[in-house]
Amino acid sequence: MVVLSIEKPHSNLTYHASWNSVTSLSRGFKDAHTILSSGGSWKNICGENPLEEFIDGHKAFIKLDVHFWGGDCMKGRAVIGWLESRVVSLLVQLRQTVPEVVARLWPKRLADEATSEPDARDPNGFYLFGLSSSLSQSHAKSESKQTSRSSADIYAALVGCLRSFEHDLHSNARYYDSSDTFISLLHVKRTQLPLKVVVDPFVWSDHGVDRAEEEEDDEDEPPFDADSESQIAQQTDDVASAAGSWDGFQMPSSAQRKRAAAAAKAKSTPHIPAAKLRTSTDVYNRLMWDSTGDVSKDGYVIGYEDRFKGVKEMPLTSWKREVEDESFIPFHRVVYFKRLVDGVHIWDRKTKVDMVFGSGVGASL
Repeated sequence: MVVLSIEKPHSNLTYHASWNSVTSLSRGFKDAHTILSSGGSWKNICGENPLEEFIDGHKAFIKLDVHFWGGDCMKGRAVIGWLESRVVSLLVQLRQTVPEVVARLWPKRLADEATSEPDARDPNGFYLFGLSSSLSQSHAKSESKQTSRSSADIYAALVGCLRSFEHDLHSNARYYDSSDTFISLLHVKRTQLPLKVVVDPFVWSDHGVDRAEEEEDDEDEPPFDADSESQIAQQTDDVASAAGSWDGFQMPSSAQRKRAAAAAKAKSTPHIPAAKLRTSTDVYNRLMWDSTGDVSKDGYVIGYEDRFKGVKEMPLTSWKREVEDESFIPFHRVVYFKRLVDGVHIWDRKTKVDMVFGSGVGASL
């Protein structure tokens, strides 16, 4: 089966397609061909309410519930993205365990209209996989040669597959935390679904934008006032000379103490303003795709901040940029890029060193 388009394809996804996905596409194209051949239009193919027709077209479903109440938008998106990336694995396992069943995923997170709230703080929805038989007249002859299973055996195999997949999800300590996340897989009948299923209206409070740490400005502090610091020091000396008399003493404010500390640090360690540091994304792209350097991209590692284990390292070529990838780590958690041959940090967020572009306090390679 070939899908033709006027646009030049950027990648061939056939290798990554699951049997369930290809079967669902094939059935859809056959139904569309039948409708168009009989004089129907694309409106007849798409229908008035595709979601309602999807639900009415199946008697049984796999319902994948997900609820995150952690409050951290970035963590919540990571959980949702990770869960969606695991859908392909579930489809593959279903094909291996229950080949008698075709699972078709509705490609959006859904919710119960009676309980969903557009201004909800946390996502609480579900995904639906419509289940149907994989047997058809064209395959009847080939399927008859195989040993058929009873409905009870097929159901037991299906439930066992769901429990195994659910256990794998719960065992992923990186993304799943029972204290702020709920994930469950159930085999349900159409009559067990909510009366009105709608697309989940939930919207992240930060509108889905991750603000990179490197783009955040330091908190504005009042400018240093030498006269003010002198007054604080003089007031303290006056109290000390009063032999225990604290009359008239006024505790310096928090802002005054911060300015005093900054003044002391400035005297001991002169501050040299550095230019803005280039982002970790820029450095990654340069090391990955610019082959003009003396060291290949295999000669670098990325140091990043792990929420539970502190700073860890990963080979540059193993870094995953796609949010849907199970190993995705946002760039704002990158701490440094290190050259393996000599262990030098060629880019370091904390020390503002950049030996790749020459920004910050670094020098160009």
